[in-house]
Amino acid sequence: MRLSMLVWDLPLRLYHAALSVFLILAFATGLTHHPQWHLWTGYVLLGLGIWRAIWGVVGSETARFPAFLVDPLRPLRRRGPDDEFGHAAAGGWLLPLTLLWLGVILLGALLGWPAHEALALGLLAMLGLHLVFVAAATARGEGPLRAIVTGKKKLPAARRAPRRAGLGPALLALAVALGIVTLILRWHT
Repeated sequence: MRLSMLVWDLPLRLYHAALSVFLILAFATGLTHHPQWHLWTGYVLLGLGIWRAIWGVVGSETARFPAFLVDPLRPLRRRGPDDEFGHAAAGGWLLPLTLLWLGVILLGALLGWPAHEALALGLLAMLGLHLVFVAAATARGEGPLRAIVTGKKKLPAARRAPRRAGLGPALLALAVALGIVTLILRWHT
């Protein structure tokens, strides 16, 4: 018997939504030559990247970076549904991608315009790779989009629910991220 279980916390789901919105805004403002808006969306993305780096260390069990360490070849050896409460097997490829993603956002914010075009292309390539993994997982019936929106995943009834960090640590991580972005803003101006 499989039950719907909460595996992705609200802060992580809100992060994914905000990241999606601000990436679209960053690309739109870059293409339409609105440098001031583009700069501010970049700072928001930097704050989101810093928050995610912190949450990858202190967040809920499924949000922590070690949770990404899943054998990516497991689907080739197993039959049946995904029983992991965090990332599915394709998620085993996400840790390097996530760390690279966070590094590119940080470099883009710190280096600014000189590195803008190359970093934007790098972000697009990583986004495309991420979408390929999501599509592959969806094709296998794992439903990652539904899971990140609802936070729930169907798992065996005997499986324990992952530990959640709560809203307090998420807000503290947000305060630290905002503080770092504020320091960077003061450094740039």
